[in-house]
Amino acid sequence: MQATFCTIITANFIHYALSLYESLSRWGKIESFYILIADQHSFNHVEIHFPSIKFLHPEEVCNDEIGKEIQEKYQTSNMDCFRWSMKSILIKYLLERGYEQVFFLDPDLYFYNSFDFLLQELEGNSVLLSPHWRASDPYEDPSNFRILQTNGLFNAGFIGVSKAGIPAMEWWAKVCGYKCTKDLEKGFFDDQGYLNLMPVYFEGVKILRHQGCNVANWNQVECKRTLNSEGKVLINNQWEVVFVHFTRSTVNGILSGQDHLLSDHLAQQQASLEKFSFWIPEECKILEPTETEEEIENKKPPSKWKKTMQRSRQLAGKIKRKVLP
Repeated sequence: MQATFCTIITANFIHYALSLYESLSRWGKIESFYILIADQHSFNHVEIHFPSIKFLHPEEVCNDEIGKEIQEKYQTSNMDCFRWSMKSILIKYLLERGYEQVFFLDPDLYFYNSFDFLLQELEGNSVLLSPHWRASDPYEDPSNFRILQTNGLFNAGFIGVSKAGIPAMEWWAKVCGYKCTKDLEKGFFDDQGYLNLMPVYFEGVKILRHQGCNVANWNQVECKRTLNSEGKVLINNQWEVVFVHFTRSTVNGILSGQDHLLSDHLAQQQASLEKFSFWIPEECKILEPTETEEEIENKKPPSKWKKTMQRSRQLAGKIKRKVLP
């Protein structure tokens, strides 16, 4: 089965994309990994060092009517909406070039265990969606229960699609072209909210039930972190951690001690980011990281984010020798 992985970044996130690729490579041979550069920077010099990585640009990918419409509507006016709306376009582009399965991954994901079962989960299905696993009990976690009603049942930072899912990608692109905005009162939440409708309107849309996938700040209640007798972190005493979604809220939760069992996981990811940070173009190093869709409810000021990253780098440094040769 020919499968590939892809992500979308602006140039200031190149170290995240390389870190994600490295984490995948530790658990299996990656024949191809595609990085769409949304803001036109060239990284040909990086490809020399990573033969499996292929860089793409919007002009190559936006080759049909809806792709050109999304590029014209969002690329210069709203880079975040452009990146989010381009997920379906990129996935469809790769499927039409011979891949049987395409997995889109947000660049702030990091893998800690084998991902082979994800290919098996998608086998025979059209789309594989990852639920947020926000709190189902409003009395236990009222904030995440409320957000579950407005921000989407599924997380758009991970999606697997087979050739049978091309119609779903065409629809997703179309509705993102219609509107990609945060308007909770009217029921819109960027590209992510539309995923709620996918299992209704398309056949073969499967929900990923492995709770060690997309571990993040928002699912601490439903996906409890536990330690087994060997000191390994499990989710609900059952699931190994496959990948963590390191949004700002996830990083802040770990550093504050609220989600302390993921401290070593964060340290590994931060050590990897540090290793690849020299690939960031000089003109991009002053830019703030772009926001993800999960950070809207509790925005942090830029100064606080810088302090958070400094603390996480210090944490990474303490155990760097344990994770890097």
